[in-house]
Amino acid sequence: MSDVVLRIIDLMSSDTQESAKSLSDFNLNIDTSKFSIFDAGKGEYIANLGYISAKEKWDDIEKVISVKTVLSAVKDELNKYI
Repeated sequence: MSDVVLRIIDLMSSDTQESAKSLSDFNLNIDTSKFSIFDAGKGEYIANLGYISAKEKWDDIEKVISVKTVLSAVKDELNKYI
C-alpha cells in the first residue's frame, strides 16, 4: 500500500514541477537521481551541486536576466505615456 501512496505523490510532484517549469524563464536541471528522499542530511551538498551548475550556465542565465531587464525598462517607459 505504501508503494502506491509514494507513487501517487511522485506523480503529483512531477506534474507540479512540469507546470512550474513552463512558467519559469530559465530551468536549471541538477541530477539528483543518486539521492533519496531520506538523504535530508545531504541538502547542503545538493545545494552546492546547484550552485556549481548555475556557475557553469551563468552566461545563459545572464542573457535571460538582461532581456527581462530591458523589457521591463521599455514597459516602464511606455506606461509613462499611457
